[in-house]
Amino acid sequence: MSLTSYFDLSTSARWSGHAVGIVRVERELARRAALSADMGFCVYDRAERCFKQIDPKAVAPILAGEITVSFDLPAEELPAPPESWRFRAREAVLRHPRLYQAVQRVRGRRFSLSEIAEVRRYEAEARSAPKPKSTIVPLAEVVIGKVALDADTRIISGGLDWEYKDLRTIYELKKVHGFSYAAIVYDLIPQMMPQFVVPSYVNLLKDYFGELFWVADACMCISESTRRDMMRYCEQFGIPAPRSDAFPLGCDVVSAKPGSGEAEPPAELPPELEGKRYALFVSTIEPRKNHRTLYQAWTRAMDEGRLDPARDRLVFVGRSGWAVGDLIQEMDANPVAQETIVRLSNISDAELDLLYKHAALGLFPSFYEGYGLPLAEMLGHGKACLSSRSGSLEEVGGDLVEYIDPLDTLGWSDAIVRMFNDKTARTALERRVAKTHKPVTWDAAADLFFARLKDL
Repeated sequence: MSLTSYFDLSTSARWSGHAVGIVRVERELARRAALSADMGFCVYDRAERCFKQIDPKAVAPILAGEITVSFDLPAEELPAPPESWRFRAREAVLRHPRLYQAVQRVRGRRFSLSEIAEVRRYEAEARSAPKPKSTIVPLAEVVIGKVALDADTRIISGGLDWEYKDLRTIYELKKVHGFSYAAIVYDLIPQMMPQFVVPSYVNLLKDYFGELFWVADACMCISESTRRDMMRYCEQFGIPAPRSDAFPLGCDVVSAKPGSGEAEPPAELPPELEGKRYALFVSTIEPRKNHRTLYQAWTRAMDEGRLDPARDRLVFVGRSGWAVGDLIQEMDANPVAQETIVRLSNISDAELDLLYKHAALGLFPSFYEGYGLPLAEMLGHGKACLSSRSGSLEEVGGDLVEYIDPLDTLGWSDAIVRMFNDKTARTALERRVAKTHKPVTWDAAADLFFARLKDL
């Protein structure tokens, strides 16, 4: 008997912002899954400790971000406080750094006051960021009952499980009902490089990985690099490695909704980039992404007169994350950065697509990546790229990218200047990309994902 599969939308159902990162992957795969009559959709209800089937009529609005599902219920119906209460309680404690410090010590976690200040700033910016309009609806209005779990059922999860799932409870459910659980693994950075993770999430994510590989029957990794990291992790801690495979992510930024032919309306370049030549780096501004190296490389080239301040621009696309307050303050105070570095955030897919199309050069100096989707997107637009080779980036870029050590500020400065000022060299690399690069669309990525998962 064939498996009955349910694609878990626990993250997308709660999400009210722009679909980026993990949320984008979940939604892009789910949109393609929705075209199959054999695929159902579900969410995990932590209050009732069960998976609930989503009404088919609610799937499209969830994936389009038109509705946001509230998992709150009347207090008398809950065995534990609603999630929103927990978030409000955390916010209240976070307003008092020393109280937050004491609470975290009890939980075995230690934070300095400066780290707590960074967490507060990071979360305040996330809350204040503009969000697409969506209608909040209660969970009861989008589900049609519990998923009938048995040995012929598979749950497919690709979201923020550490936020919205209780893996130990799911493990107990598996022992009772015998269903299988498949998860997407994006990276193991919290385990490998905890210095690049928001401090309040380090232990949470370490615990998550410690539980996931016991719970999951199959894991789909977003790169072979991530799959190797997962296998090493399991070997290191004596965990039987789940069956696994890898799949690429799609790089078509503006994709029509499957079956509708609809795409976003045309966009325009920001006024500050009209008539400019610019290098583009798309990523949340945070320590792991290594914006500081680019900032220093860029301002050095400007100070030395090797770039044209009237024409040349460095563009950062992405919101400010954690532990970058000093960098943001420095850029805001630096006259060279004020004039020649452009920071953009909360832009639409159509606007991002246009930025890629008009960029002279793509940059990606990250210290580590599980995939590196912006690099794939830049190559998909036929652009010359400079990148570090950390993690999966060489797997994505192949021999079509010029690689530079992420700490080599002078190397980045020289390479940017050379690519900007030597049009022949830049054009030659662009032609090689256009001739040999084979972009992966989200349609193709989804086909590979579901085909390879079926074989596990």
